[in-house]
Amino acid sequence: MTLDVLRAAGFDASMLAWNGDQGPEGFDAVVLRSTWDYYLSPDEFRSWLLRVDSSCRLFNPLAVVLSNLHKSYLFALESRSVPVVPTVLVPRGTSYVSGGIDESSGLVVKPAVGASSWKTRVFRSDALAGSIEYVQVLVQDMDVLVQPFLSSVERGGERSLVWIDGEFTHKIVKRPRFEGSDESVSAAEPLTGCERESGESAVAAYMDWIAGEQPLYARVDVMETDDGRTVVSEVEMTEPSLYFLQEPRALDRFVAGIRARLA
Repeated sequence: MTLDVLRAAGFDASMLAWNGDQGPEGFDAVVLRSTWDYYLSPDEFRSWLLRVDSSCRLFNPLAVVLSNLHKSYLFALESRSVPVVPTVLVPRGTSYVSGGIDESSGLVVKPAVGASSWKTRVFRSDALAGSIEYVQVLVQDMDVLVQPFLSSVERGGERSLVWIDGEFTHKIVKRPRFEGSDESVSAAEPLTGCERESGESAVAAYMDWIAGEQPLYARVDVMETDDGRTVVSEVEMTEPSLYFLQEPRALDRFVAGIRARLA
């Protein structure tokens, strides 16, 4: 869909696999869209990003993408007064010590570098011992995040706020997805005032943190705590689904943003 719209807009656009035989040399720009397996080889992916940046324009910009690969960026947002899902980082090779976050509804365990709910599991409050065991398995190979399971997500879902070229265009509502399950999404909906405020605060804080070139696109995922507060769960600026099928006008803005940056 994106390729067809780019070509219709006059771009000579083609697919380029980040781990394929063809390199980025000869292109004016590379736009990351579906590099959903990067987390399996993060060092190689970083090297490829540097190669792209040395030969053409990269969108999102290199500093944005590199800072976004590891979800510890949540701590940078929190330090800038953005409400985020309470998070404990368990570095590779260490041990998780229970406590520090609310475990009453259960815990979510996920890799700090990952996508598509890879190795993400939820442990209910009656199975917390399993969460500690699972963390200890994962930290043998990677950094791990531990977060409280927010039961409100089962009722209202997680909201993905799509940001294109300087403004939010739409949102979709996702039902919880963990390892081995499929994602269910709603039709496109307008943002509420509270959602827009949360999203804009998150993007502004992120860019204040890295002090880099503004991104072409972003997706801010938010959910509600059990006491009704809106918190940020992720700010995806590497390869997020932007749900253009649900809102084609956002794709038009996406293409216009690319054109403006290359003018």
